[in-house]
Amino acid sequence: FGRPHVHPRFESMTAELLCSMDAISVREQSGVEIVQKLSGRKAVWVPDPTLLVNDGYPEAVLPADQHEDYIFSYTLRSRDLVSHVERQMAAATGLSVVSPMALAASGHGEPGPLEWLGYIKSAKVVITNSYHGTLFSIIFKKPFVFVGLSGAKAGFNERANSLLRGLGLQDRMMDSYDEDRLRAIMQENVDWDRVHQQIEAWRVAATGFLETSISRG
Repeated sequence: FGRPHVHPRFESMTAELLCSMDAISVREQSGVEIVQKLSGRKAVWVPDPTLLVNDGYPEAVLPADQHEDYIFSYTLRSRDLVSHVERQMAAATGLSVVSPMALAASGHGEPGPLEWLGYIKSAKVVITNSYHGTLFSIIFKKPFVFVGLSGAKAGFNERANSLLRGLGLQDRMMDSYDEDRLRAIMQENVDWDRVHQQIEAWRVAATGFLETSISRG
């Protein structure tokens, strides 16, 4: 669903469509409640399909002309808070900030999907307000800061919020500018072994759900 609720205008249509399905899985925990509320059906919270792949994404194209460590900033919809975070992190680390917009403006052209993966995979740190930016930071075990959207756009944080809570990484999210909070995030070492053990268990459960649902068909 991407948001913690369905607009009332679409509730009856959504309920009708849900009731026509043989099995339902959702990418955010709140989606389980939405499905139950609208249709009375049971939904299963499963990981995003990107987490079902467990090969490290070897097809990622690493940046050939980036010879120094850098911060990769991948953001959508709003840069109000992001720009403050970028400046503080650059000042604290001495690293330059690389973003798709900056690459395009410099004449390099915006990275395609495989190049985008490569910029995350090679980054020292990632700043993002994107769900998939967050996912691939976790997949590649990169220290990251999730900069939450605010105001009318805050609902778009739901999938990332759910993911971070589920993996015990909710402390890496900022929804307002706080220098002390950002400094604490930067100094915290993520226990990636623990996180990826949780992902593996989640992956096994999701694979079981898929196999069972498909076999019923």
